[in-house]
Amino acid sequence: MKATIRLVPVKMNILVTGATGFIGSHLVRRLRDNNHVYCLVRKRGQIEELPNQSVIECDLGLPLNSNLLPTDIRAIVHLAQANVPFPEKANELYRVNTVSTQELLHYGFKSGITTFIYASSGGVYGSGNRRFSEDDIPQPLDYYSVTKYCSELLVSQYRQHFNTVILRFFAPYGVGQKNRLIPNLIERIKKGDEILIYNEGNPRMNPLYITDVVEIIARALTLSDHRVINVGGQESYNIREIAELMGKLLNVAPRYKFLVDKSKQDLVGDVTLMKSLLGYEPKISLAEGLRLMISNNE
Repeated sequence: MKATIRLVPVKMNILVTGATGFIGSHLVRRLRDNNHVYCLVRKRGQIEELPNQSVIECDLGLPLNSNLLPTDIRAIVHLAQANVPFPEKANELYRVNTVSTQELLHYGFKSGITTFIYASSGGVYGSGNRRFSEDDIPQPLDYYSVTKYCSELLVSQYRQHFNTVILRFFAPYGVGQKNRLIPNLIERIKKGDEILIYNEGNPRMNPLYITDVVEIIARALTLSDHRVINVGGQESYNIREIAELMGKLLNVAPRYKFLVDKSKQDLVGDVTLMKSLLGYEPKISLAEGLRLMISNNE
């Protein structure tokens, strides 16, 4: 599929939610060189005011007060999300992950934006022993994935009013990430803790390093029409393969506990469309990305 490219004006005003999160903090640094970025944060003080960077305190766990938001933006990149326990905090999950999406879409419509980018998850596909493509029918893995897919449906309804881009992320990782699979694996290997391996190595995934992630988001701002795009690495790896790479970098032999659970299946995305539509191939290999993470934390 050939992309229809809309040139992004210099000093475009962009609102980024989740601006202090793992992806958001990297993205803001990438965008503010050529744009003015409004950083939506839960609490002021998490990020500072800088040239081309304004800070807006706004808790998406509460009803959106659009009076606090700028009226001169041209794009919204909605990265903010809740990833809290279900069912104990189901209302918070739905409020932040879905209701806030609708509120931001309506705010964007009233503000006359040209592009809305939504950060979704590969988890909307479910799991299985094949690569998922954008044409596959979603079967969300869990309640979190349900909230992400609900937002996807809302975003798609605004396609007649502005450009809408849904990015389904598969295992983004990198420097600064905490409490996710890859940084947790690094810590377990360092401590000598056992790593659970299901079905002799699975599940498989295709991780993508953070600098590649933010470059893809930046390029997505140039797309027109409605797009749904898988965002992941070109190669897939199972948990044992990832742990072995980490062990070599740490000079520590990983310890494993082998279990059988046929429900633990792969979650790998086909990234053919990502590469062709955005004209971009990931630059950082898994081995290099892990090296950067480990050296940064030493």
